[in-house]
Amino acid sequence: MVAGPPFASVWFDCDSTLTAIEGIDELVRWAPAAVRDEVPQLTTRAMAGELPLAEVYGRRLALLSPRREHVERIGALYVERLVPDARAVVAALQALGKRGGSVSGGLLPPVQQVAL
Repeated sequence: MVAGPPFASVWFDCDSTLTAIEGIDELVRWAPAAVRDEVPQLTTRAMAGELPLAEVYGRRLALLSPRREHVERIGALYVERLVPDARAVVAALQALGKRGGSVSGGLLPPVQQVAL
């Protein structure tokens, strides 16, 4: 009998890990023209350590002010663009008795769609 990995749970980042997209980048498509450039600049500055990442999450969402249909579309895109073998990896971990989950700095409803 082969022992499973020595951990109880695995948590995956939703954006660009479980899915091949970044939800925030998709939301920018529906943003007013005045903020389309500002959101990616905030992301770049946060990744460079110029701004606190936690602060940038809220600022980007406030600028984008997504509507319900946009949030729902992001969830559908996440599911459509799951990375290859995502389902198989999760199934294998479950077969080993491991718990799993997904995290994101973005919107909860789309991440919940991936989890389902």
